[in-house]
Order: sequence, then structure tokens, then C-alpha cells
Amino acid sequence: STIFSLTGGEPMLDLKNMSVLLPGLLCEDYVEGVRIDTNGSWAPDKYPRLDKRKVRLMVSYHPTEIAEAAFLSRLDVLRTSGWNVVSVNLVVQPEMAGDLARLVSAVYPAVLSPQLAYGSLQYYTSEQLAAVQALTPSEDWYFRTGGPTRGTRCTYPTLAYEVNPDGSLEVGCHPRVGNLFHG
Repeated sequence: STIFSLTGGEPMLDLKNMSVLLPGLLCEDYVEGVRIDTNGSWAPDKYPRLDKRKVRLMVSYHPTEIAEAAFLSRLDVLRTSGWNVVSVNLVVQPEMAGDLARLVSAVYPAVLSPQLAYGSLQYYTSEQLAAVQALTPSEDWYFRTGGPTRGTRCTYPTLAYEVNPDGSLEVGCHPRVGNLFHG
């Protein structure tokens, strides 16, 4: 079976193509599921007849872009529209680190997955880093915080295919292996 991941920009805003692509993928027996990375800014009512049982949403929350109440309202609209929100990727501003337990509760049953803002440890106190680390799997924390990866085995999903907009195909961590549009 196969799981497709749709990401990049906001894929659900492309109603013209997504309204064809999603039903086509979801009706196939070999498709176990479709993971969609989204910020939740699209209108779920634009997809009324879509079979959502195989769809898993990974919703990103950027506190610098949207107020918490507005984000939680988006989350509620998605859920009440029948979408399965499995994860909330939170870009943690340093001052938010002490409030993570409340946010874990606010997004439940989705899993809160904290991401460090700015991509650098220097903006956080040791207490703030400890709060984020407590919610992050140890291997993930190691790689997100600059653990050396050179010479280590690539563990990017055991088998992952990535199709780029130009049709080029990548398998796991390997270079491009072909193109879907060229033979």
C-alpha cells in the first residue's frame, strides 16, 4: 500500500486540481492514505463529496501569522467538516515555550509537534529548550538541533518517493532517479 504526501504552499487552495486529484487517489485500493500539509486557510466546504476516511491533515500553526483563537477556530472547522487532523506543527516562538502543555491540550486529539522558530538554538533559554525537547522524540531532537549526520545511515522514511512539480522523481535521500513526464 502507498501513502501520498501533498505539500508545498497551500495545496488545498488549488480547488481545480485537488478536486480531481484527491478523489482519484482515494478511490484506489493500493492507496492507504493521503497526508496533506496545510495551514488550514482553505474552505473545507469546497470539498463536500470527498471521502475523507483516508485523508490525514498535518496543520501548521505559525503564531506570528495568525492569532491562537483564530487558528483553533480553523482547526475546529476542519474537524467538524469531517477532516482528520492528526498533527499540529507549531512554530514555537521562545516566549511560548512555557505554554506548550496548554497548547497540547488545545489541539488534542491531534499531536502537537513543536518546531524551533528561526532555526537556531541561540534564541531560546535552556528552560525554553527543555520544554520543546520534552515534546520531541529524541532522534528528531538530535537532528533538529544540529546533531552531525555526515556518514550516518539515511533514515528518511524507509521508502519515500517524492514527485516534484517538474515531474522529477526522488527516492528517499538519493538523487533524482527519473521523471514521470519523460517516458
